[in-house]
Amino acid sequence: MRLFYLSAAWVAGIFLGSITALPWWLAPAAALATLAGCLIRRPRRQVGLVIGLSAAALLAAAAYASPVLHRELDGLSRYHGQAGVTLRGLVSEEPAVSDKSAQLSLSSLEIEQNGAWRPVPGSVLVFAPVFPAYGYGDRLLVTGRLQAPAPLGDFDYPAYLSRRGVATVSYFPRLERLATGQASGWLSLIYGVRRALAGSLARALPEPQASLAQALALGLRTGLPADLKAEFVRSGAAHLLAVSGLHISIVTGVMLGVGLWLFGRRRYLYIWLALGAVWLYALLSGMQPPVVRGSIMASLFLAAEALGRQRSAVTALALAAAVMTAFDPFLLWDASFQLSFAAMAGLVLLYPVFLGAGGRLTGLIPEDRAGLVSLARVVNSGLSATLAATLAVLPLVAYHFGAVPLVGAATTLLALPALPGAIITAALTGLAGLPAAPLAQVMGWAAWLFLSYIIAVVQFFAGLPFAAAAVGSFSGAFVWLYYAAFLLVMLAARQRRPVKDLLQRARRRAPALGAPAGAAERHTRLLIGGLALTALLVFVSAATLPDNRLRVTFLDVGQGDAILIQRGSQQVLIDGGPSSRDVAAGLGGRMPFWDRTIELVVLTHPHQDHLAGLVEVARRFKVERVLYPEIDLASPLYDEWRAVTRDVTRLDVAPGQRIDLGGGAVLDLLGGGRPASPDESDVDDSGLVLRLSLDGVSFLLTGDISADVERELVRDRAVLTSTVLKVAHHGSNTSTSAEFLSVVNPGVAVISVGAGNSFGHPGAGAMSRLSARPSLDVYRTDEHGAVEMTTDGENLWSRTTR
Repeated sequence: MRLFYLSAAWVAGIFLGSITALPWWLAPAAALATLAGCLIRRPRRQVGLVIGLSAAALLAAAAYASPVLHRELDGLSRYHGQAGVTLRGLVSEEPAVSDKSAQLSLSSLEIEQNGAWRPVPGSVLVFAPVFPAYGYGDRLLVTGRLQAPAPLGDFDYPAYLSRRGVATVSYFPRLERLATGQASGWLSLIYGVRRALAGSLARALPEPQASLAQALALGLRTGLPADLKAEFVRSGAAHLLAVSGLHISIVTGVMLGVGLWLFGRRRYLYIWLALGAVWLYALLSGMQPPVVRGSIMASLFLAAEALGRQRSAVTALALAAAVMTAFDPFLLWDASFQLSFAAMAGLVLLYPVFLGAGGRLTGLIPEDRAGLVSLARVVNSGLSATLAATLAVLPLVAYHFGAVPLVGAATTLLALPALPGAIITAALTGLAGLPAAPLAQVMGWAAWLFLSYIIAVVQFFAGLPFAAAAVGSFSGAFVWLYYAAFLLVMLAARQRRPVKDLLQRARRRAPALGAPAGAAERHTRLLIGGLALTALLVFVSAATLPDNRLRVTFLDVGQGDAILIQRGSQQVLIDGGPSSRDVAAGLGGRMPFWDRTIELVVLTHPHQDHLAGLVEVARRFKVERVLYPEIDLASPLYDEWRAVTRDVTRLDVAPGQRIDLGGGAVLDLLGGGRPASPDESDVDDSGLVLRLSLDGVSFLLTGDISADVERELVRDRAVLTSTVLKVAHHGSNTSTSAEFLSVVNPGVAVISVGAGNSFGHPGAGAMSRLSARPSLDVYRTDEHGAVEMTTDGENLWSRTTR
């Protein structure tokens, strides 16, 4: 235990150094004097331990107070507020890409001054457009304004970036790629494999199952819808997504249970399986610092288990914390480090207790129900690990996030049995998709079941009114009190014979965890499980078969357009909105989970609010045909669209052409595709205008055309009369003229518009002209959400998501 005490003294010394103002040289001098006195006159053993602990604490305080640690880490602060600063730097991390921007972390910086380049310490976080895409290892030339990061509401964004060594940001500067492949080769390989696996999952699974699979199997959470993230937090299941020791502890516990079930305790194969799973996850997650820290702690725990010295796991955990803080003393205040350490401490201290108690319940199952007993043991192992980690991090979650989930245990209890299946099938789906996308789609059906079950459980508990309790500003004193009480209970429990006897009786009553079943028995259980899974998939697939009605859905994608047309097995997507995440979620909720084909994708015109989502659609789905106007527009986004659809059959734009969707449904091209300049209004007016019809019901889809094009269509005597009008240009005042409305004579109008947009859409003039028609029903996606209309050619049914 001496090593434990020394490690604890080191960590305490760092904390001491943070709250005292001692000269940096005083602490090492005192430590050396203490050690010298110890050598001159050998004290008693206990006194020597006290001297050693004092020396460790003083040295740690010196490390924290060292001027080397507090030297200027950011040499760019003097340039904050200046425009036109020119830097050269290396993209040193995998870019974090969202719908609106890509965050590039640049290090190895040089700054230009008076025509000469000089090195400058620190890093800069650059916010850049998504296209053109930049990657890890690119060397970039950056010209723009540098500034200090600002707080984001109640979130201390500057402190968050400071822990990453970043004190300077730049928003959308001018960028030029100077070179590629300038960083670590092995990290480039890991990032490349992870990107490929993420793409494979996105192609095989719908949303939100695809983004959940990426989070669970790869540690990628940027694609998760914001509402689903909030539901995981509210239901107390956020630890299932956490890229930290929380997730590592769960993986460790689950894989220990699986390994014991498969191999028993022969030759420690169950230890090697858990160890391999932990580091495989660390590799696939890009070796992010929180995961590496959690993996180190988990490895020490597993090593103690293999050596039969479980009590040494506490010492190993303390040593790991001391070593990590020796390299980075500021780590002690990092929320991710605190959560990782607490989760692994829970695994070390509480996991055996819960495992023994669960073993008693497992022992109540009749021994002739071998399959049920084995399943119960695996679930017991995983649930014990999860509960141990959850209880250990509870006060830290309240302290850092201001809320405590009240239904976390229930959510975990129901969601956890599906977690191993979700992770394993997601990983297999991603791997299968690398050589053969069709194979990944088939394997993805099983992953979809597990993932959908987890989502359903989380959403159910998140929807309960008492799911979480807000604690506001949670004092650090309560955190210390919680852990003090926690340790007192653990010490008291270890001293009570009844508790020990109870656990020993539970272990004797229950057969050894993971006692291996015979090979024939295991094969039979796997076969039965596979057949049951197949039967469930067949049932769900049959239940999701489309009917033969024509269905048109105006997707809620914010300030943009995206329209999904479905007729039997035929699917047409017109525009994709400004958000790849929103359009993917909209399609995932309306297309059968097994259908990854879109027969036709139409781009009315190449502006960002219509095109951005289509780039991701072309990557995720098999697109059979595309239709879009050829417009001379210098746009990296438009270039990317043409690149990803290069091998897709492209239909010619010819006004008057008709596309048969089957069963009497037809899509007519009324106009568009004329030559255009890069002028905004000219591009809008060159967009495609389409009319969808089935017998007596029709839809007029007008893109972003202005009143000028509306008048041209009326003058050319195009067939405009329609049941439903998609109001042009998000309800802009420059569109939807009274004359045009009179000719179209719609019964329903739909405005695709984003809430609180900066353009003032829909305009007061356009709304006034629509309101002047009393029999007209008006739907807005900012108020009604997605608007779905279904027709049999005679009747029209409407429903909205809000």
